[in-house]
Amino acid sequence: MKASRNRLAGVTAIVAGIAIAITPFAFSLAGNADGGERITDRFRSTLSTEGLVQLQAGYKTTVAMGNQFFGQTLPGVRRQLHESPAAFRADLRANYPAIVTAQTQVPPVIALVTPKLPGLLALHSDFQKVDSLPIFGLPISSITWLLIVIGVGVGGLGLIVLARPSRVGAALVAVAGLALIAVPLSISAFDKTDAAVNLDQAGSFVFAPKITAAALATTLRIDRFVTEVETKFIPRTAARLNESPAKLKAQIAARYPAAGHGLAVWPQIGPPAIQRSRDQVASVQDFANLHGIDFRALPWMVIGPGILMLLAGLAGVALSGRQRRTGDISTMPTPSA
Repeated sequence: MKASRNRLAGVTAIVAGIAIAITPFAFSLAGNADGGERITDRFRSTLSTEGLVQLQAGYKTTVAMGNQFFGQTLPGVRRQLHESPAAFRADLRANYPAIVTAQTQVPPVIALVTPKLPGLLALHSDFQKVDSLPIFGLPISSITWLLIVIGVGVGGLGLIVLARPSRVGAALVAVAGLALIAVPLSISAFDKTDAAVNLDQAGSFVFAPKITAAALATTLRIDRFVTEVETKFIPRTAARLNESPAKLKAQIAARYPAAGHGLAVWPQIGPPAIQRSRDQVASVQDFANLHGIDFRALPWMVIGPGILMLLAGLAGVALSGRQRRTGDISTMPTPSA
């Protein structure tokens, strides 16, 4: 009975090791975890504290530039040119296609994104938690190999205990089980997996194919719009007003500061914005491979086997100790009458 209980500890460890080792495959982490690492690499700087400040400032600047340019600057220039709205509009369509396209197609995308922005900015802490998975600064892609190595190690311990059942072996199984319980709790695994769920929910919007395509198209439209304003609209309008381009640009900056400021700083905020949009497009498939994984169940795939090993190991140790005491008592000499 003593050996059988210790063998049970070994069998439990073997089963636990197999369960842990197959977790990456059962949860579709094998291979797909690399995609998670690629996503965090692409957005690590953007979702840093400094990156989020720059993102928010750049977004507000761009939106304010568009609103004032289309709402005030163009009407003001039309009045300077003494043109009717219809004539001015016809001139825009004939000579400034990028401006017309931006005026009609950018605002709907801005209206879609703006309500989502506060929630996306609030994901900073969740991203930090997920980016620290699994432990000790290891990349997310290492989760698969960690689980496999842990599973093989636990299973190997079980084979040793099964081959040579002993109280010490049962104790080792219990200690290993305790470690499987303690380590995930010590690294706040449940908190990190909750953060992964939050990011997964946000990613359903951010990495939706239609959203990523619209984001890239919109940033490129804004870039072409700014280029056309700087290289065609201001020089041509200045010539029609018998002014220098520099003077007209200064007038725009003075009368319409949001538009002037946006045009001036777009060369700094535009390229990063375009790159972020390209990163969104590049992350669509990686996110699709990870989407739907039950992240909250992952810690239990380690803790659950750990609980079973702890119980089986303690049972083996306890029974071995009880039988040893019973054996010692049975071998004591019986006092004579």
